[in-house]
Amino acid sequence: MPIDTSFFHKNQIAWSIILVIIIPALCLIPFADKAFNMDAPLFIWAAQHIQSDPFNFYDFSVNWYNTANAMFMTNQNPPGVSYYIAFVAFLFGWSEIALHLAFLLPAIALSLGTYFLAKEFCSFPVLATLISILTPVFLVSSSTVMSDTMMVALYVWAVVSWVYGLKYDKNGLLLLSSILIALAALTKYFGASLIPLLFVYTWAVFRKPNRKLLFLLLPCVLLVGYEYLTYVLYGHGLILWAQSYASNSPYGLQSFSHTFIGLIFLGGCYASVLFYTPFLWSATILKKIILIISLLMLVMVFYIGVFSSTNTIDLSFIVQLLLFTITGLQIIALTCLDLWKHRNPSALLLALWIIGVFVFVSVLNWTVNARTLLPMLPAIGILIVRNLSVNSIKTWQLTIPLIPAAILALFVLLMDYDWANNTRSAALQLAKKYENSEETLWFQGSWGFQYYMEKEGIQKLDIKHSPVNSRDLMVFSTTDSNITYFENHTHLIDTLFIPVSRWGATLNSKLGAGYYSHQWGILPFSFGKVPDEVYLIYRFN
Repeated sequence: MPIDTSFFHKNQIAWSIILVIIIPALCLIPFADKAFNMDAPLFIWAAQHIQSDPFNFYDFSVNWYNTANAMFMTNQNPPGVSYYIAFVAFLFGWSEIALHLAFLLPAIALSLGTYFLAKEFCSFPVLATLISILTPVFLVSSSTVMSDTMMVALYVWAVVSWVYGLKYDKNGLLLLSSILIALAALTKYFGASLIPLLFVYTWAVFRKPNRKLLFLLLPCVLLVGYEYLTYVLYGHGLILWAQSYASNSPYGLQSFSHTFIGLIFLGGCYASVLFYTPFLWSATILKKIILIISLLMLVMVFYIGVFSSTNTIDLSFIVQLLLFTITGLQIIALTCLDLWKHRNPSALLLALWIIGVFVFVSVLNWTVNARTLLPMLPAIGILIVRNLSVNSIKTWQLTIPLIPAAILALFVLLMDYDWANNTRSAALQLAKKYENSEETLWFQGSWGFQYYMEKEGIQKLDIKHSPVNSRDLMVFSTTDSNITYFENHTHLIDTLFIPVSRWGATLNSKLGAGYYSHQWGILPFSFGKVPDEVYLIYRFN
């Protein structure tokens, strides 16, 4: 009797699916009590408002930039994630653990979507998925309650549905993809980039216009409807408003240095690629690449003066910068090489996907940050597997680089976890220290510090409207943003030092780490001795 090989094939797929579900869950669950940080409070406050007024999601004010402004002017993101948070909080409450566990779902969905897309585009879909998710950018982004991971999860499933819909001529999948595109764009506006991406891919598949392209009109119509709705509600279409905010931002750099920093961030965010370098190039080519790039980088670094954003330049910093840049250049080179070797629709899709995200981050966006590099994550793992030289090695050996990749990614997540929790600890200590003070304690700053200070009942200073009295107190963190100094009206009376991570930082100007914005540093993260977080307490004269 012949052996039924389909049974083994089905079981292999089942175990593969279980694996790509379990790995991200195991990495993220231990950090479920992470404090809310960065822009997470904006999404949470919008969710709280949605519970009371679900049809007018941004109809309230918030003091984020030192004075009260309308929420639609402050949060340059659509409300998709806030609706999800509002629903989860209605069922389970507003605790950090409840919300972080709820955000495991989009992280797992992203992992699964990468697997199913990789099944179509490369030989080792599980390996491609693990290369993608065992990266700093995935673990750190998925440990927040912001919009990034959810948008990319919808993004990759839209691509999966479209690719399989075209392959098997299933209009239902194409319709599903169109809906997912709209949902991705209403989670984060970058999701709309799927429309031109899938348009070009479809044209390449059929080599001529095809009526299936009409499905891409649906997300266009839905986004136009959203723009009109927000215009009616707030007097501004929020998609164009967000675009105007990005283009008018004062923080842009010259294009060359901006692109250079983008390469550094690309290499750091997808550092797992570095560990696969020996499997991607021959020894001869590898030696030449390392030599040429190292010499070139040393010249470029000191020529363009990119170190100006850091206070400390040491050997560790330079080594990290070189490794990240080499990795970033490898990704760009492999993208071009894959397109040249295969010259088919899948190679074109991956190339446009990766290059498109990179150009947006390093040229078009107002700041280089790791979060905006996350959308290329599914394409990165697939790209690496497609270019592995597997003829002279065993398959199991390809999993060895995942070990250092996972260790590195978890360490970076731990750095961000410690830094986020630092602001929560500071708020608790400050509230306890000044709870019996006769003077009013005000604070400045945003991000998680604002969330936890307000949770403790301490008001944020509104420089236009707060009724500040003589001898009132004011506190802020030296790392925070949106600080207004009152040099002639205040004097320092106390300083609070709170230890952060022992390993390194994701946001620290002295280490040159700027995961959330290159304004703090040109590395997405940096290993080294981290100085204590400093909170300054001033008294008004």
